[in-house]
Amino acid sequence: RVEETKSKETKVTSGAVQGSVLGPVFFLMFVKDMTEDITADANLFGDDAKVKDVINNEEDVERLQENMEKLYEWQTVNNMKFNGSKFQLLRYGPNESLKEDTLYFTPNMEDIIQQFSSLRDLGVIMSDNGKFNEHIEKVTKVVRQKMGWVMRTFHTRRADILMQLWKTLLQCHIDYCSQLYMPSQAQGMQIIEKLFYNYSSKIPEVKEENYWKRLQSLRMYSQERRMERYRVIYLWKILEGQVPNWGVELATDN
Repeated sequence: RVEETKSKETKVTSGAVQGSVLGPVFFLMFVKDMTEDITADANLFGDDAKVKDVINNEEDVERLQENMEKLYEWQTVNNMKFNGSKFQLLRYGPNESLKEDTLYFTPNMEDIIQQFSSLRDLGVIMSDNGKFNEHIEKVTKVVRQKMGWVMRTFHTRRADILMQLWKTLLQCHIDYCSQLYMPSQAQGMQIIEKLFYNYSSKIPEVKEENYWKRLQSLRMYSQERRMERYRVIYLWKILEGQVPNWGVELATDN
């Protein structure tokens, strides 16, 4: 409807009303059976779908492609075409010859699914070497940018206000999925730790103190300790069966 003019009625065979309260629920109900017929492990999160499997030889590659074909059949039956341009492949492991000699294809063998050395998955940059250096660089860049914005926007240097701004606008970027990307080497952790070191040095009340004394004065844990606590809680929930273990081999986006 545009003002008082209405369009002609038409039959809607699939989809959900955008912007509605029940729209997301209807969409999840619609796609929940997408992976029922495949033998590989699969994960669905909103409109993002991932399929992963252990690949040791070309027969395993063919099996994974067959699973992809079943997904393509689902899209045809349910009238929901996948966006082939968003299909992305991430491969782990040392078998370079297998990676170079085998390919995966989009529906009807139209295109080759492009392989990447790193991919962004729900806000975390995953790399095929199993490291999170790229993600740490991204987190560091974002926090530094917002740190500069805070210092330019707010003239006050009161400790309580700056700490509230840190906890509200900056700390969340470091904490997000820190259980996963927590640096395993001292160098990576120092990069993360230096973010709050630099920020706290702008607070006149504590800038003359050493870093550990600043943390005590501001009643803050170090970034390393925060990450360790999050990881302990996360692992405890896995052992309790509350959080599924997950990984990525082949990611598709519909």
